[in-house]
Amino acid sequence: MSTDLLRRGVPGAQALSQVQRRARGAYDIDEWGLDPELVALANPVLGLRWDIEVRGADQLPAVGGAVLVFNRRFGISEPWVLARGIRQATGRFVRTVGVPDVAPVGPFLRRFGGVLDRTDEIAGLLRAGQLVGLPMSRDLRSRERVGHLEVERLEAALETGAPVVPVALVGRELGRSWTIVVGEPVPPVIDGGPLAAAELAETTHAAAQILLDESLPTGSSLVHSAALRSLRSSERAEGLTASTSSRAHDCVARPRLGGLRKLCPPNPPGSLRSEPNPVLVVSAPRGN
Repeated sequence: MSTDLLRRGVPGAQALSQVQRRARGAYDIDEWGLDPELVALANPVLGLRWDIEVRGADQLPAVGGAVLVFNRRFGISEPWVLARGIRQATGRFVRTVGVPDVAPVGPFLRRFGGVLDRTDEIAGLLRAGQLVGLPMSRDLRSRERVGHLEVERLEAALETGAPVVPVALVGRELGRSWTIVVGEPVPPVIDGGPLAAAELAETTHAAAQILLDESLPTGSSLVHSAALRSLRSSERAEGLTASTSSRAHDCVARPRLGGLRKLCPPNPPGSLRSEPNPVLVVSAPRGN
C-alpha cells in the first residue's frame, strides 16, 4: 500500500514507508549506534522545539575529526541544539559525549549520536573523522559563565592530533531561540609534555568564555577577568615568575569572530610602564 502511495506522490507517504520498514527491523546503524534515518525522521519535531542560528560554521573542518567544546547550564537542550544546528549548517553529525552506559536510555541516545565519556571511544571517533561534542561542566548559577573543563577529557584530542573548537551556546532552557557561535580551532600540541593538556584546556576554556561574553545581550563584562585568570593559571602551571620586562610582551591571542583579540596581563606592582592595566588589543578581521 505504501508503495502505491509513493508512486502517486501522496504527502507523507515516504515517511510512512520508512516507519513501516523500520517496524520490520530494516534500518542501519553505524558502529557507535547512530541511526541517520531516525535522526531525519525526528528532524521536523526538533524543528518545532528549537529555532537555531549558527555563526562561524566555516571554522569547522569540512572533513576530518574535531572536538567541539561547548558550554551548558542545565544540559538538557544544549546537546540537541548543538547537534541539530551543526547538522543544518554543515551536513555533519555531532557525536555528543556523556551518554549513560545503561539500558534503555543509553542505546536510545546513541541512535541520535550520543557516545560514552571514554577516551578510547572518543579517540576512535576522531580517527574515523567524526565531530565530537564535549560539554563543559554545568554552571547552574549563571548563564554568563562557561563551566569547568577537565584536563583529562582532552586526552583523545592530544592522542589523535584533532583540533579543539570552542563553541558558545546562547539560549534559555524553556526558550525556543538559540544561537551557536563557533570559534577558531585550537590545534593541540602533539608530544608537548605533561602540561600540554592543561594548556589546551585553559586556552579552550578562555576562548569559549570570550565567545559567550561577546554573544550575550549584556555584553562582555567577564572578558578581562576570564582571560587574566587563564594567564595566571598558565603561569602557575609552568612555574613562571613574571618580571617587569617579560610581562611587557606577555600577551595571549584569543579567538573571536572576525579576528583575534590579544589580552595582556596587568603590569606588576612597581612597574614603570605607563600603559593602562590591562592592555586590550583587537586585530583587524582577516580577508576572505
